[in-house]
Amino acid sequence: MPLRPFQASKPQPTGAEEDKPLLLYVEDDLNNQKVIGLRLRSKYRMLFASNDKEACKIFFQRGKEIDAILMDIELKDSELNGIQLVKLIRQSLEATSLPVYAKNVPSLETPVIFVTAYGNHYPEVVRIKAMLIHKPVNFAELEMALSRSICQRTK
Repeated sequence: MPLRPFQASKPQPTGAEEDKPLLLYVEDDLNNQKVIGLRLRSKYRMLFASNDKEACKIFFQRGKEIDAILMDIELKDSELNGIQLVKLIRQSLEATSLPVYAKNVPSLETPVIFVTAYGNHYPEVVRIKAMLIHKPVNFAELEMALSRSICQRTK
């Protein structure tokens, strides 16, 4: 019987990646996106948006799949800031002044955690029922907030 060359078997997908919660991080600073992505990718699948237009596109395409949203408040090159985006998905933003790409964004009850250096300048964060994590980010605090938010959502 002739010998055949050794062939390693291909690992079978376990589905573990699909079991991870899906996060959207809306942040205009690419370095902040990279740091958060590196710190959270072992426990979460990540989507990123750099401005309001990209965020709205993701809300349309994948909004119902997202388990939590990390949101910066001040977004460069955006018509809507992070607070306005949250009001948009909560259907509490005046529709007459919306940019075209933000019209008809689906209503989402997805938990939101603001990750910002300017949280104290925006008292309305409390009124829209969102958590607040200050920059520079304390990752233990962020992971605790994410776990709490996602657990409450799945109840």
